[in-house]
Amino acid sequence: MQKTLTFTLNDSQVDEFYKYFQSIGTLTSNTNSYVQWSFKGPNWTVLMYTSGKFVVQTSDVNFAEEINNKILSGDDFKPHIGSDEVGKGDYFGPLVICACYINEISLKKVKDYGIMDSKNLTDEKMMNIGKKLVKDLEYEVKIINPREYASLNEEFKNISIVLSKVHVEVISELFERVGDDVEFVVIDQFSKSQKRLNDEYSLSVPLKQFHHAESDVAVAAASIIARYFFLLEFKKMKEKYNLKFPLGATHVIKFGRNFYKKYGMEGLRDVAKVSFRTTEKIINTF
Repeated sequence: MQKTLTFTLNDSQVDEFYKYFQSIGTLTSNTNSYVQWSFKGPNWTVLMYTSGKFVVQTSDVNFAEEINNKILSGDDFKPHIGSDEVGKGDYFGPLVICACYINEISLKKVKDYGIMDSKNLTDEKMMNIGKKLVKDLEYEVKIINPREYASLNEEFKNISIVLSKVHVEVISELFERVGDDVEFVVIDQFSKSQKRLNDEYSLSVPLKQFHHAESDVAVAAASIIARYFFLLEFKKMKEKYNLKFPLGATHVIKFGRNFYKKYGMEGLRDVAKVSFRTTEKIINTF
């Protein structure tokens, strides 16, 4: 099974890994102007992008683990902030954005928790790891409840603008506390265009944004912490209404109709992102 890992490398690591892959693989040509260099081996391909993004594609689990360990344990690791959001595609529950700071000391604490590739962790594992991360790490989190989400969506008419503003807000607040040795910031890219976030961002350290950035240790930690708080909010909703709210946005119609029938539109506004088209399918049956 093909596995894809994404990392952020600094200039020193770029040079180091170029020499390493040159010794074990074959340099390949690439027509993508954003690719700085690429190498190919028996069952792997690596691509180094000009943005600092480094992508590993391999079917060899041992090779993937080797590269992961090389990057995480390398002497050239730089303290940085990672940011991610959870709940953007969920009809019920809040939108949660988290920024997380990782330095050499905290890296040693978290790399054994199994946080990498966080998108593949179960919610149970997310909760268990999340409890540890909120004790061990410096982070900033923003929980946007459904009513606030609706208000922001009405004000800006575009969720990407909202995400840009809130990501920068939590990153800036965290940077004020730990910014002395932060080398750069990484965000899991949430929009096709990087311009919106770049327009909002004004910190003195470089901003790097790309898709699948959760393979960066700080972004992975931010993702898990955001999920942790997201699931805690679901627990509160369950306790308040004595109902188990469904995750996602696919299998929510039947539940939503039953909830709307009992609590009406005002009740729905408390628990759901009513700007989703899903709302029309729920209320149009009455």
